[in-house]
Amino acid sequence: PFGLDRSVTTSELDHPPERPGVLHRMLMLDNEVAAVARLDIQPKHADGPRAQLRYFAVNQPFRGSGAGTMLLTRLECEA
Repeated sequence: PFGLDRSVTTSELDHPPERPGVLHRMLMLDNEVAAVARLDIQPKHADGPRAQLRYFAVNQPFRGSGAGTMLLTRLECEA
């Protein structure tokens, strides 16, 4: 993506693939997927508890509609 090496799409946080601190969220509007995201909760981070938004996408028809903001606001509450 954006001319970067493919390795930037994964991290050590991706393994194991199922972790209780990984939240996957999908926003549905009008029976369609409007936005998706993944939030990594890192309670034992060396610098203190953290949360990292790893992936985030808004479906083209919903861009500019506030769908992304809605999902991001929800994730901030969960972080």
